[in-house]
Amino acid sequence: MANAINAFGISDIGCRRRKNEDTFLLHRQISESTDRSTLSAQAESGADAFFLTGVFDGIGSGGNGDRASRTAAGVFQKLSRQDAQAEMDIQIRRGFQEANNEIVRLRKTISVAGTTGTVLAIYRNACKIYHMGDSRAYLHRDGRMFQLTRDQTLAQMKIELGLYEAGDARANLESHLLTDYIGRDTARTQAAPAESQWIPLQSGDRLLLCSDGLYGMCEPGQIREVLNRREGPESSALALVAAAKEQGGEDNITCVVVAIP
Repeated sequence: MANAINAFGISDIGCRRRKNEDTFLLHRQISESTDRSTLSAQAESGADAFFLTGVFDGIGSGGNGDRASRTAAGVFQKLSRQDAQAEMDIQIRRGFQEANNEIVRLRKTISVAGTTGTVLAIYRNACKIYHMGDSRAYLHRDGRMFQLTRDQTLAQMKIELGLYEAGDARANLESHLLTDYIGRDTARTQAAPAESQWIPLQSGDRLLLCSDGLYGMCEPGQIREVLNRREGPESSALALVAAAKEQGGEDNITCVVVAIP
């Protein structure tokens, strides 16, 4: 496919966990619940481009985080293509609500808490991020890297309130306590993601979605260095996971790299 959007995703169990509770969606495909799962995809670029991907990191101590993350990914897998940005916004917002409701229903039969959800939509040479939890999205452009999401954690909230400074040891202890996620409670009437604006894309842009198992091990400069190599999405994603494992691999590691032609 000439001038196609190219993407590659990988989910790896890491070095310390007994189970991989991450799931990623890549253009209608969902990663397998295995120690290591990879997928690749191509999509049309240009005026009619449509592409959807997401990273979901199951949470909670019940041991069923993988069920939560796969449930959420399955909801977004079924979303149909829309022909306007406003219609896509409505459908993806509904996807977050439906995923929340599905996990709440699942909780009636098994011990399950919920999942993060960071979803990337590309439509007509622009992209948008929809986000709940602490999985992240980055834009790499012209050698610079921009974080497109804000961690929805207790630590981040206290840093923004001025109660902690970045790097404070207390913040590190609270960096995984989420203030919002998919499946948070049964009384909730609306599961609303944080949303970016529609961001115009440029040729050569790279988009990265990842779970905290990646950015928790690799500093932003290390991630940027890998993306600066201008390798294909597969080489970049594999290198990022390898770097996270070399530095301890304390959690499951999931990332999706999307290259704009």
